[in-house]
Amino acid sequence: MAPDSILLVDEMILPETKVNAVACSVDMSMLAAFASMERTEAQWRDIFLREGLDLVKTYLYNPLTYEGVLDVRLAPIDTTSSSINNAT
Repeated sequence: MAPDSILLVDEMILPETKVNAVACSVDMSMLAAFASMERTEAQWRDIFLREGLDLVKTYLYNPLTYEGVLDVRLAPIDTTSSSINNAT
């Protein structure tokens, strides 16, 4: 990815609580068919963070099925803790 790249991910973004029956059935289907799951925004954020990416914004376009677009970009580089900048 280039420093100015934008990755748009179209996915289901579950709420933390009170998930409706439609989304629950999709989540169970993912579990049964692929040993996987639908994820909350916090879970998506954690996945991206582990890969050096930053979840900038979430755009929910279908509230019934919790479908939305995740705006993901390269995480800013922390230069304050770099050994290069702290060399004496």
